[in-house]
Amino acid sequence: MLVTSRMKSFLKPVISVHGHKLSFKQVENGSVIIVGGRLAELNAVFEKTNIKVPEIIKSCKTVIQHFPIMEKSTIGRSWSGI
Repeated sequence: MLVTSRMKSFLKPVISVHGHKLSFKQVENGSVIIVGGRLAELNAVFEKTNIKVPEIIKSCKTVIQHFPIMEKSTIGRSWSGI
């Protein structure tokens, strides 16, 4: 899951991209939440995950392809579940 810095409002509904494991939405404060289908590496012994940067890049490229305004966004934080 990725959360961007705040942006000027441009999106109201939750968006899913057909053929991609991705959905995203802009929340009330302007941040955009990007989720879906990109797996992190699990270290079960320590109950931690390692975010895979190439997977984040794939998600970002897909979002920018459909919403070019996102090219100006910055990722504020990211995390994955176990």
